[in-house]
Amino acid sequence: MKRFMTARWLCIPSVAAAVLFRTGDAMACAACYGAADSPMTKGMNMAVFSLLIVVVAVMISVSAFFLFLRKRLRTMHRHGLASSSGAFSEGLNR
Repeated sequence: MKRFMTARWLCIPSVAAAVLFRTGDAMACAACYGAADSPMTKGMNMAVFSLLIVVVAVMISVSAFFLFLRKRLRTMHRHGLASSSGAFSEGLNR
């Protein structure tokens, strides 16, 4: 009996959420219907391109940081400041 009651109490909020958060045709925006010339679609396209630029900039920054660390380690190794027994020193002469 307890198991049935638990399942019933979990089912009621699920059905209520499905009814409250259902999507309909009245809630669709211009981008969903494919109106390419609407201002909302143009704004969403610019937002996507802006986020793409930010993601690419962050990826380039992280890559540049690791290249900087590689260059610095090579310089330290060349001047004898880095230990030659480390695991990173094996791949320096490539």
